[in-house]
Amino acid sequence: MKKIAYLLSIGIILTLVGCGTTNVPTKVTSTTPSTTEQVAPKAETFQIGDTFKLGDLQYKVNGVRTSAGTNQYMKPKEGNTFLLIDVTVENQGKDEAGISSMLSFKLSDKEGRSQELSLEALTEARGKLDGSIPPGRKITGELGFQIPTGPQSFELGIKADLLSTGTAVVNIPV
Repeated sequence: MKKIAYLLSIGIILTLVGCGTTNVPTKVTSTTPSTTEQVAPKAETFQIGDTFKLGDLQYKVNGVRTSAGTNQYMKPKEGNTFLLIDVTVENQGKDEAGISSMLSFKLSDKEGRSQELSLEALTEARGKLDGSIPPGRKITGELGFQIPTGPQSFELGIKADLLSTGTAVVNIPV
């Protein structure tokens, strides 16, 4: 039954995505006290600390950290560690915006293998990235993943909303 519900929800999401608009990521740079925006190509990759926009939402990956788990019942599997990615999202639009850690963010390794959000890792998170953001407000929280221990690189794909096709990618070294 869960499989049918999962497939049905994927079908609905794909239908909604097909009806969407295009948002091209724009990088926000600070050359003076005011900020200027540069239109970035669709495939541009950003680094930790860069500020960029997708539609009305401005994003910044503030940093990353790893954890071996502080809760005795919620530890990573042997040979793994928790990866926590701190992100700030600001709504610069005129309407309330929704954000979903499961639908707006996708972590992949350099070979393109998708990494799933980890409920165990989220117990270590400092704030969540889910909910509504009123105009002019922002939300800061951490995304939690369980990854193999050791140095490696990932890419965090960010999509502004279900109806847009524009995405941004942030390099995540561990």
